Amino acid sequence: MTEGLKILLVDDDEEDALIARDLIRKGFSKRPPKIDEAHSVEDGQQLIIDNSYDVIIVDYMIGSRDGIELVDWLTAQGITVPVIMLTGQGGETIAVHAMKKGIRDYLNKWKLSQELLCRSITNAVKLGELEQNKAVAERALMNSELKFRELVTFMPAIVCELNLDGTIELINVAVTTILGYDVKELTGVNWAEWFITEDDGGGGLLEKKEQFLKACKSSKGVFSFELMAKSKQGTKKYINWNITSIGENNRDKVATPSQKRLICIGTDVTEVVMLRERLQTLSILDELTGLYNRRGFYTLAEKQIKIAKRYARQMTLVFLDLDGLKQINDTLGHEAGDIAIVGASFVLKEAFRESDIIARIGGDEFIVLVTDSDSLDVDTIRTRIREGADTYNNTENQPFKLSISDGVVPYDPESDISIDELTKQADALMYENKMRKKGKK
Repeated sequence: MTEGLKILLVDDDEEDALIARDLIRKGFSKRPPKIDEAHSVEDGQQLIIDNSYDVIIVDYMIGSRDGIELVDWLTAQGITVPVIMLTGQGGETIAVHAMKKGIRDYLNKWKLSQELLCRSITNAVKLGELEQNKAVAERALMNSELKFRELVTFMPAIVCELNLDGTIELINVAVTTILGYDVKELTGVNWAEWFITEDDGGGGLLEKKEQFLKACKSSKGVFSFELMAKSKQGTKKYINWNITSIGENNRDKVATPSQKRLICIGTDVTEVVMLRERLQTLSILDELTGLYNRRGFYTLAEKQIKIAKRYARQMTLVFLDLDGLKQINDTLGHEAGDIAIVGASFVLKEAFRESDIIARIGGDEFIVLVTDSDSLDVDTIRTRIREGADTYNNTENQPFKLSISDGVVPYDPESDISIDELTKQADALMYENKMRKKGKK
C-alpha cells in the first residue's frame, strides 16, 4: 500500500461523516491520509473528475439519491477506484445488490469500528491495485496479440496454423496474394493433401510427405522443403516451406498434447527457382547452336545408358565432324565458320529424331546418341546426313559447302562399355572416314 492514501468520503450526514473521518485518521495515524468530503452525489462526481483517489467511501443513502448511482456513474466513466459502501439501513438484499454493482465492501454504520473500517480500506486498496495490475497486464497481452496478428496478417509469406491432423485452422491473407485463393477456401482443408500433390513435378513426393509426418510427430526442430503449387489462375508457383511444432515441450511447457500446433510458413521463391532452372538449362546448352554441350550430352547419355540396360534397348552413337572448318575460318573468317557450324547443327536436327541426344562437344565436333536404333540402321543415318547437307548447300547460297564426316558405333545393352569408350571408338571411325574422303579427292 502506498503512504498517504487519498480517500473520498461521500455522505450527506455530517455527523456520520465526522465519525468515519475520525476512525480513518486514527487507524492510519502513522500514514495520515488525505480525506476529501462530498455531501451529495453531484459534489462527489465533481471531486472525482478533479482528483484521483485510492478509495471512495460512499453512504448508501445520500439525500434523495443513493450511493449505487455514484457506483453506476463510475462504471459508466470507466473509473476503477475501489468503493466501500456504508449504510445504516442494513439488509442482505441491499448488500448483495451493491456487491453485484462492483463495490469492494459493504459496512453497517451501527457496527462500524476503527479496525473494521481501516481493514476494509486496506483490503479494498490492495485488491484494487491487484486488479489494476491485472488490467494493465491484460491490455499489454491484448496489444501484443494484436501486434502479432497484424504481423502474421501482413507478412509477405503464407502462414498456416495446423492441428495435429494437419488441418489448416488459420491461414493469413498472403495466400490470396501469392496463390489467388481466398482464406475461406483453404481453412479446414488438410495441408499435406492440398500442398503436397502429384503435380509437384520435382520428385521426392514420398520423401516430402514423410518429412511432413515427421514434423507432425516431432516436438522440436524446423523441417524445410520446396514444393510446387498451382495458383487459382493455373500458373506454377514454387513455395519454400518451413514447418515447426509449437506447444508441448516447446514454446509452452505446460501445454497438453491437444494444444500442440504446427506452424507452416511458405515463402514464394518462384522467381528464384525459375532463374535457377534457367541457369541450369544454360549450363548444358551450346550457346551458338542451341544443341546440348559436352556436359549436357554426358549427363543425358549416362541416363540413357541405364534405361537401355533396363529395357535391353539397342542404341547407336554417332561421332561427327564438320569437314574443312579451319579452311572456312582462315579464308572466309570466323563469322562464316560460325554460320557453317550452325548450318551443320540444322542438318543434324533434321537427320535425327527429337528423342535422340544431339550435342556439339567441340569447335567442329558433334555427337549424337540414337536412343532406340532397332529401326534405324547406319546407312539410313548417313543418307539423311548427306541429303541434309546437299539441301543446305543448294538452298543457303553460302560461299562454302557443308560436308560432314561420321563414325558410327552400335551400343549393346549387354556390354559394360562406357560412354567414353563408345565415343573414342566412334571418333576413330570418323577419322578413318574423313581420311578416306580426303584420299578420294
